[in-house]
Amino acid sequence: MVLSPRVQYRFPHYIFVDIGSTQHLMGGEMGCLEKALQIAAKFAPDASAAIGDTPAGAQMLAKWRPSHISLRGKEQESFKGLGLDALKDLEGLSPWAQKKPVEHMIAFFHTLGVYGLEGVLNFRLNSLRERWGILVFYFGIVCILRTLRSFHLLCLATLLWAMATWMIP
Repeated sequence: MVLSPRVQYRFPHYIFVDIGSTQHLMGGEMGCLEKALQIAAKFAPDASAAIGDTPAGAQMLAKWRPSHISLRGKEQESFKGLGLDALKDLEGLSPWAQKKPVEHMIAFFHTLGVYGLEGVLNFRLNSLRERWGILVFYFGIVCILRTLRSFHLLCLATLLWAMATWMIP
C-alpha cells in the first residue's frame, strides 16, 4: 500500500501495482521502481520489477528486462530483442491455464524461422490472406482488434499456431 492503494497479488509470487495516480508522490516512475525493489528485497533478495502499460507486459519485462521502464503507450517497443520464450511470461493478472500451448506456438514459429518477438510484431497480416484465404485473414483482424494493445502480439501468435495445427497435416 506504500506505492498505491491499487495492488493485486497473484500466486505464486507476483504483485502488480497500479502506480498511474501515485507515481508523482515518489518522484516519478523511477522512484516507484526503486521503492518497489527496496520493499521486495526484504522478502526475496532476487526480486525483480519493471514498469509497463499492462500487467502482462510488466510481468514479462520484470523477468526478461529487470528494472526496465517502458514508455507510456510504447510497451511493445520494449519487447524488441526478446526471444519467443518471453511469451510464456506474458500472463498478467490471470496465469496461463497451461504453458504447453504457448510452448507449441513457440515451436511453430521456430519452424517458420521466427525466433524473436519482433518477427511476430512485424508479421504482415496480408500474408495470412495470401497463404490461408480471406476468412482466416478476417478472423485475424477481429482477433487483434478485440484484444488489448500488449495482447495483440500473443493473439497473432495464437492465430498462426492454430492455423498451422488445423491446416497442416
